[in-house]
Amino acid sequence: MWTEKYRPKVLSEVAGNDDLRGKINKWLRTWDKSFKPILLQGTPGVGKTSLVYALAKELDYHVIELNASDKRTRNNLQSSLEPLFQSTTLFNEKILVLIEEVDGLDSRADYGGVDFLIETIDSITVPIIITCNSSDSKKLSKLLKKCQVYKFKKIDPRQISLVLESIVKKEKLTLPLDDIVNISTTSNGDLRHAINALQTYDSTIEQPRSFISKSLSLDQGIRQYFDSVDMSEAMNSLLNTHSNPNDILRAIFSSVVSSSKKIPNNELSKILSILSDIDLLLGRIIKTREWRQLRYFNSLLVYSLFETLTHQPIKFSLYQNPFPLQVRIWNDGRNFRTIVKSLNKYTNESTDNLVDLIPYFILILSKQENRNNLLTRLGLEDKEINTINREITNISKSK
Repeated sequence: MWTEKYRPKVLSEVAGNDDLRGKINKWLRTWDKSFKPILLQGTPGVGKTSLVYALAKELDYHVIELNASDKRTRNNLQSSLEPLFQSTTLFNEKILVLIEEVDGLDSRADYGGVDFLIETIDSITVPIIITCNSSDSKKLSKLLKKCQVYKFKKIDPRQISLVLESIVKKEKLTLPLDDIVNISTTSNGDLRHAINALQTYDSTIEQPRSFISKSLSLDQGIRQYFDSVDMSEAMNSLLNTHSNPNDILRAIFSSVVSSSKKIPNNELSKILSILSDIDLLLGRIIKTREWRQLRYFNSLLVYSLFETLTHQPIKFSLYQNPFPLQVRIWNDGRNFRTIVKSLNKYTNESTDNLVDLIPYFILILSKQENRNNLLTRLGLEDKEINTINREITNISKSK
């Protein structure tokens, strides 16, 4: 992705908000334990994270990044932050803590993420930079008092144009200035969105030179993804969809499940298998907090999945089933894939055939009193065994 390829490597390459760059630079260069953490507030794509990484690189800081949206509870946040009470690593590196999307923390008493952060800030003996999209939420009011707040403005279209012109030159593209200006002015001050738009434009260079760069809702983006005529258009749809990867993946899964009766079994199996692989990757990224690996997410949805979806009668449908049932289908789908892999080791059947045979396998197991021992010997874990037993219970109830 060009957003990663051309991410600023030094502070001077960060576009926009020149006055804030100087203040944040001075804060980190002169930092001592008496300094308040700083909170960077601004809409997506205005350079908050890029500024932090560029500055950290210049000053030889190792960045420890936490995404608060995925660390909502007090316990989760505590387990991540407590090891950072020391100012250096074992290798004597300087540490900078970056807490992203703090407005995703829950302030309810049973979650307590915001309260814990407020209590802990004074105890951490390393520089802390916090980011949020909006600081207007009431739950952040106490946190704001603990921080030095810098509000990022949207990036001026002229500055966006300069960045895009530089990329065009480095990529040796032939692109009219009017098209660069069009992308810059329709990106609403979001440089990341503009760079994604430019990359998509390049991939559709043989098409008519009419580029539409706009922010799409989850509904609009996924509908456009399914209706795309080729991979370039599908990629453009995903790049313009302003929703988190989990929601995008669930929306595609929900749509596939809702249309499953119209899809041939072998094609449905292939689609669900690819979705499962992408889901596993996304889960690994969230677990390890390797957020930069998300750049592969859209590529997998397009280059691995889209071709399989082509010509299938799939229409957008978001959680047509009750949400608890939809979550169960999603989770059980992953468990059944593990079950199929285990059975594949002990049979000569292909994976596609085993998917079709699973209902009969469950029916046979329903007659066996010692089925848990058998399933354990097949190498299945408790969650897969519970999935099978739940299906057996459902069969019994339907009789």
